[in-house]
Amino acid sequence: MTTTAATTTDEVPSDPPQPATAAAAAAPDPEPAPALERPRKKATASEMRASLELLGLDTRGKRETLWKRLFAAFTRAKEDSDAAAAAAAAESAHAAPPKQPYGSFLCFDVEATCEAGKNFDYPNEIIEFPVVLLRWEPRDDGARSCLVTVDTFHTYVRPTWRPVLSDFCSSLTGIGQEVIDAAPTFPEVLARLEAWLDGHGLRDGDALADAVWVTDGPWDLRDFIPKQLHITPTSPPRYPAYLLGPYLNIKAGVHAVLSEAARREAEGPVGRHTLPRLTTAMRRPPQAAGGPNFYLTIPGQLAALGLGVFAGRQHSGIDDATNIARILAELAARHVVLEPNARLPPARAAKTWPWMGGPGEVVWASPAAPVLGAAASAAKAAKPSEDATLADTGAEANGTLAPAADRTADIAGLMDSLSLGAKPATDADGPKPNL
Repeated sequence: MTTTAATTTDEVPSDPPQPATAAAAAAPDPEPAPALERPRKKATASEMRASLELLGLDTRGKRETLWKRLFAAFTRAKEDSDAAAAAAAAESAHAAPPKQPYGSFLCFDVEATCEAGKNFDYPNEIIEFPVVLLRWEPRDDGARSCLVTVDTFHTYVRPTWRPVLSDFCSSLTGIGQEVIDAAPTFPEVLARLEAWLDGHGLRDGDALADAVWVTDGPWDLRDFIPKQLHITPTSPPRYPAYLLGPYLNIKAGVHAVLSEAARREAEGPVGRHTLPRLTTAMRRPPQAAGGPNFYLTIPGQLAALGLGVFAGRQHSGIDDATNIARILAELAARHVVLEPNARLPPARAAKTWPWMGGPGEVVWASPAAPVLGAAASAAKAAKPSEDATLADTGAEANGTLAPAADRTADIAGLMDSLSLGAKPATDADGPKPNL
């Protein structure tokens, strides 16, 4: 293809436009101006004046004054150069998928036995155990930018210490007594889980291989797993290594990403408090640089990321895990580095509770809650009960209630400016209810 030379007057040229010559087409771009060298303290006054003259700066003054003026010019030029390089690097980094530290992600959210009004010290037993496995979609260039669901592990679990579900628990989780009566016990579930993990090549010995757990909050791995391993220990008793170590708390991860987006909105892509990459890791204490609180429920996270409403039933373990997987895949699509942001201690330092006796022994003073008939249930509902206490304290942290007004951040404007969806409800990272 040829190019035409533009005329510099309003006259019509007498000759037709000529194609650009090969020499002109091959002419190299002009070389960039050399970088300003750091001024030498031992330079002569004449040398300093010459350098200042080249920069178009004042050449008057004594040698010390000339050096200070020249050094100030060098400092400004270096800051401008560094800022331009950082901006270019940030733009390039955002355009390309980042290097991801894990190949597989295990989205996990259990449901457990619960009694109305009981605090979090209660000996919960796991009754639903779902895992949604996500992996990177293969690409010819090897980039990791799209997470897809590969498989799902899902089973209900039969409790042994309190085998009869409370009405409150069945109503909250949607799990019926007949379902868990036919389910395997927890040691049997672990054996099935390990076979499933091995089938996908996700274990190296007893530890995870190139994989990380993803949960909504710390409660599933930090609290429910050690409780269950004590109530129904394996034979011989052991704490599986694949349930320990680093994990990704999606609640904290979304908070980190949205907080960083807010900082970039306020300061630009390269600001004093901004990071070169969006990451789920907590690089600084929450709200260290100011801004709203983005600790959200699962529905709140979905809304903040523009993913619409919660799919399925809240407090269904498999539906919770599936929606966590949706959130994680969206973060991956936005080129967020999916890193762990929490760590479980070694088995010897796992969390314990006062009711833990020997392996399999529960020392719990409270009697088992009676199974109420229809008439008794109606009478109980007619008067104030401990259910209201639970609703006022713990249920909010699990998304069943709107959060308190004094903790609601006004982030509608930020969501609009970042195209992240509608204004979500906020959620404190407090104790999870007994479920």
